[in-house]
Amino acid sequence: MLGLVAGTSEFPGAAVLAATAAVRAGVGMVRYVGPDAVAHAVVGARPEVVPARGRVQAWAVGPGLPAAAPDADAPVEPDVLAQHHEVRVALAAATADEGRVPVVVDAGALSLLPARVPPTVVLTPHAGELATLLRSRGQQVERAVVEAAPLEHARLAHDLTGATVLLKGGVTVVVGASGALYAQAEAPAWLATAGAGDVLTGLLGTLLAARADEVLRAPSLAAALAAAAASVHGLAAHAANPGGPVNALAVADAVPGVVAGLLRGV
Repeated sequence: MLGLVAGTSEFPGAAVLAATAAVRAGVGMVRYVGPDAVAHAVVGARPEVVPARGRVQAWAVGPGLPAAAPDADAPVEPDVLAQHHEVRVALAAATADEGRVPVVVDAGALSLLPARVPPTVVLTPHAGELATLLRSRGQQVERAVVEAAPLEHARLAHDLTGATVLLKGGVTVVVGASGALYAQAEAPAWLATAGAGDVLTGLLGTLLAARADEVLRAPSLAAALAAAAASVHGLAAHAANPGGPVNALAVADAVPGVVAGLLRGV
């Protein structure tokens, strides 16, 4: 079971995409947490989703959420504040002494990351988001610098936060516990499209939920699962429209066929 905190009334599509990817990847259940309007959109697209809290084996948080405002007095929409609270609840579950679960942290949820987390927390930033995260940890770095040396900065983010880091890009790199390192380049350039990251978050959340007990016993497995998710994500983009442009929903819909092919060894 995967808990999903995604989307706001302004950006409901991210929640639909993440939930669709999780369902298409074979998750047993998605529990969606968020505004009623977004929950209605998610259930309308994916009637398998349960819009209610309950026990989960992993969380996926952040798609479609804005970053927390650096100015505490800045006005924030009520549903954004509520979603930020739910992200903090999920992140607390990632560090709890009892009932700990793996968590995928994407997009706006990255701004809510505690100072230190275990490697069972997987961050999925693009270069700009990673630069922002590193600046919040006292590093003077811009997006272009991250893009020029992605592995170096993914390792730095892992060292500073403790998290497993999946840095999205033309070549996706993953750095985790025990020096685990993966580089994935299956994705076509067409995958640089709106919503693709939301699909990856739902897909990775499913893998972490399926192997949650093993991940908690052997945290380095989180990096291997992150790399596997990136690989399936890229292969699904190819399968969705070989050699041509794709959209995020088509990538999610191609996931079952890719997984079936990998299980058959073809």
